[in-house]
Amino acid sequence: VALQCVGWRQGVALQAATNEIERIVRKGAHWSLYFLLGCLLAYFAWTIGWWLPSRTQWLWLLAGCMAIACLDEWHQLFVPGRSAQVGDVGIDTLGSAMGLGSCWLLQRWLFKSR
Repeated sequence: VALQCVGWRQGVALQAATNEIERIVRKGAHWSLYFLLGCLLAYFAWTIGWWLPSRTQWLWLLAGCMAIACLDEWHQLFVPGRSAQVGDVGIDTLGSAMGLGSCWLLQRWLFKSR
């Protein structure tokens, strides 16, 4: 009986570890996709003529990314088995901000080197 309890505890610990790894992978995937979204919006801004967008324009781009994250979470309310979480909007917005920031740094470096 004692060995069964030890085995059960190990199974519970393994399940908890698996759940945590899955959560980290899911959050990382969200962050990565929104990082890419931020880069794509920065590229879009560059193609429409915002060579070096002002701070206000960058904030509008970030607001657009945040709106998409909010819509994504709102959509999840209507999907069975899914839930909307404010923390996910934060992770998504952080990914977008880092994508936009990376592109901003790249643009500054490219235009400075010319």
